[in-house]
This record gives sequence, C-alpha cells and structure tokens, in this order.
Amino acid sequence: MAEALPRSLWPLGNDPLGNDPLGNDPLGNTVPELTLCGTERSFAAPRHAPALLAFMWLLVIAIGPAKAESWHAVYDAYVGGANALRLSADVHFDHAGYKVNVQARTLGLIDVFVGSRQSTQVNGTWHGMLPQPRQFHADGVWKGDRRITLIDFQDGLPTIRSMIPPELNREPVPPSARQNALDRISPLAYLARRVGQTGNCDGITTTYDGRRLEETKARTSGWEELSPGSLSVFQGRALRCDIELRMTGGFTPDEDRAHAGRIRRAQVWLAAPAPGAPSLPVLFKLDVGWLGSATVYLSELRRAAPSAR
Repeated sequence: MAEALPRSLWPLGNDPLGNDPLGNDPLGNTVPELTLCGTERSFAAPRHAPALLAFMWLLVIAIGPAKAESWHAVYDAYVGGANALRLSADVHFDHAGYKVNVQARTLGLIDVFVGSRQSTQVNGTWHGMLPQPRQFHADGVWKGDRRITLIDFQDGLPTIRSMIPPELNREPVPPSARQNALDRISPLAYLARRVGQTGNCDGITTTYDGRRLEETKARTSGWEELSPGSLSVFQGRALRCDIELRMTGGFTPDEDRAHAGRIRRAQVWLAAPAPGAPSLPVLFKLDVGWLGSATVYLSELRRAAPSAR
C-alpha cells in the first residue's frame, strides 16, 4: 500500500505523472467534466460553470473499510497554472452507512470574478455494496446569488424539498426517469468502495441534482505509477478510471440539445493514500468549460474525530 509523505519532502514542480503540474494533461487528453459510476446505479453533476465545484464534491466520498472511521481530506484545483479552488471534506463511514460534510471555495482571480462558497452535506446507508442516500443538502453562493438545494430520497425516488432559486425554465425530469438516481456525492462512495473491494471501476450510474439527469460510465484503464510532486501528498500506484458523462434530462428550451447531451470525458486516479486509509481519488483531470482545463490534487489527508451519526 502506498504511503502519504509530507509535502515538504517532495521535489518542487513535479507532477505525479512526471509532467507540468499546473494544468497540462500528462496523457495529452482533453478531459471535460468528471463522472464516476458503479454498476447498478447512476449519477450526474452540473454541466455549466459550477461544474468544478460539483465534480470535486463527487471526489471526496471514498468509502472503503467496513469499520467506523472518519477522515479529513483537502483537494486543490489548478486552472491555467493558478490555484483556483480548495475543497475540504469531513467523511464518516461505517458498516451501516456514510455521512459527509464538504466545504468548497474559489481562490485567486477565479474568486474575484466568480466568488463561490459552498457547503454540502449528504448522509445515507448501504444496501450491500450500493449507497442509498437519505438526504442531500447544498447551501452556497455563486456570483453573489444564494443557491440552496434540499433533496430527500424515499423508496429510491429523489424528491426536491427546497430549490433556491427555483428552476422555472427547465424541462422537469419525470419521477420514472429519476427513480433510483443518486445525488451527486454518493456515487463516488460506491466507486471507491468498488475499487477497494474488486480492483476495478467498471459500471454505469445515474444522478439527479434537482435540475439535471445525467448518465455516467466508468471504465478501468489500469494501474499507473504516480511520481512525487509538490502539489500532492500521494505517490505510488493508483488505479486510473476513464469517465464518460452525458446529460439525459432537464434541458432548457433554448439550449442546443446535441451540444448539451454530448459525451464529456475525464480521468481519475484512485488509491489508498495512507496506511489504513480507504481508496479515494488522489488525482484527476477534467475540462471545466469557460474556465479551461483543471488538474485536481489531494493536498492533505488525516484522520478526523468520529462524526455523530
């Protein structure tokens, strides 16, 4: 198992894949919004400007061992060579279920023009290996506007309890289409759990965020060696998963459906970054629309105090 090393021991300027650490894709690929999936269910993330936030929310849920453990993880996203976003997550998981609290905020010039802050909580139970969310709650600010989403899950059906601002100019997603869809965080719990137990990430899943329905496909690419770098606390072998995401519902009348429903691709590398830690994302690459391409690193990981269930 690879071990996490103090960042101060790592050579400055080295990307874990041996390439430019500040935005260049080491594999030469264009990587749009990331999505992760399992085999029996599906999930989606926002497609427009807040995609980077949504994507990073997905990445912080790494449910592995069956014993009760809590972890604190920090991720830093770089766009155009600059640190554009930081996300911190407190994750509690045990044999019965999971609970996650995520705080995300934009940094630097991105913060000047966008000014986003987001707090997200989700809790759920396990049905075998599958996550079953009970409630998803997101509360934040985007460009000065308050945005709140509260979704309850009853008998596998996500039901909106609160949506601010309301979505008045978007085609509603019928209950039959969103039945058994997950929130935009829980799918990664399944992905990391699957990687930890089976060593692969192959599958298809669907998510509903209160606005859009999306289908995601994940495919195992294989194990790769990530070399040390100053921006990440991880080095060692990680499983690369190639991701395809496609919006399938919740379109607006004035958007180009062919463009909105196009396939977007991303890559994520998962590993256990410290002794006793579960499998979780340690690196990913994605395209975030008008923001350009982003490279996201695991910059901190430590055990946290147990969370009350």
